[in-house]
Amino acid sequence: VYWTDSNSHRALVSNRAAQLTLPYLQVRDGAGAWKTVIPDMGLPSGTDRTMRVDLTGKFLGDRREVRIVTNMCVYWDEVFFTSEETPAAATHELPLASADLHYRGFSTPVLDPQGVKAEHFEYTKVMSDAPWNPMIGNYTRYGDVRDLLGKADDHLVVMSTGDEMTVEFEAENLPPLRPGWKRTFFLYTHGWAKDGEPNTAYSKTVEPMPFRGMSGYPQAPGEKTPDTLEYQNYLREYQTRPRFDLIPSLAPVH
Repeated sequence: VYWTDSNSHRALVSNRAAQLTLPYLQVRDGAGAWKTVIPDMGLPSGTDRTMRVDLTGKFLGDRREVRIVTNMCVYWDEVFFTSEETPAAATHELPLASADLHYRGFSTPVLDPQGVKAEHFEYTKVMSDAPWNPMIGNYTRYGDVRDLLGKADDHLVVMSTGDEMTVEFEAENLPPLRPGWKRTFFLYTHGWAKDGEPNTAYSKTVEPMPFRGMSGYPQAPGEKTPDTLEYQNYLREYQTRPRFDLIPSLAPVH
């Protein structure tokens, strides 16, 4: 998926001739015509991801042709189907062992020569220079942040540009695998991401902080960031790292 940004959406708002067509799924009916059976199929959650689409009861005859329609930069490189699925094997939640927040730098981006597919990043190749500065505001202090990751709440790890968080889980109590089986690991995350595009709300600052009870971002009139004693203690203990310019200003600072 080559994701749009706030600048792209602003351009679309002002140009009704160019509108996004979110992916929808069609099948052939008895006469061979294409009919939409899933008007909003959704998108993979990021680059190089797998998504599942339930086709139960969607076919309109004996034909099994399927097509996906969109004008977005979404590319599927593999499609497969299953039938008579059985429930998944028992799942096991691994307890969190440790979480460390630290500075790492920026992975080197690799661009598509044609300029249409999303770029990917070479983790083992760290760039020598930073491509941009952090937003103005305070971030989570470096070090142990395990206590902030135990549950989904408003006590967030606020990461700056170039930050990395290393998370480890206890796997000693996992049961042995049956012959021929293999494990799949899923990482559950809860959070928000804000870019620095000029058309993004509050693109230059960390605040206002997002919270679970808000109806949208920025929050609607009357919605406020939690002001409980517990939340204030969280801010005092963890949100103590000021922004640091990774790219020095060319103009003198007065």
